[in-house]
Amino acid sequence: MTGSGATSGSVDPEQVFATLAEIVGTIVEMDPADLTREQRIDELAIDSLYAAELLAQTERSLGVNIDFGNTADDWSELTLGGLADKIVANATPVLA
Repeated sequence: MTGSGATSGSVDPEQVFATLAEIVGTIVEMDPADLTREQRIDELAIDSLYAAELLAQTERSLGVNIDFGNTADDWSELTLGGLADKIVANATPVLA
């Protein structure tokens, strides 16, 4: 994973999805190239503990803080693409 981080106060949506795919691929032991934006997170067997780790690793990899409150209600139907979109909408760069 590259930790190039956010620039100009935003993150690149493609970079976010690629980062998520890499992290999820590691968690569920799948090739990240086989993951799509349409795949539901719950169908990948990512529970709340994995979700917390996924978000923490994504923050570290992208150099951002992600704040979208309680995502537990959304997990059951959230897709990888939907999560990437939420991250893009709610990420703020970490100041060095």
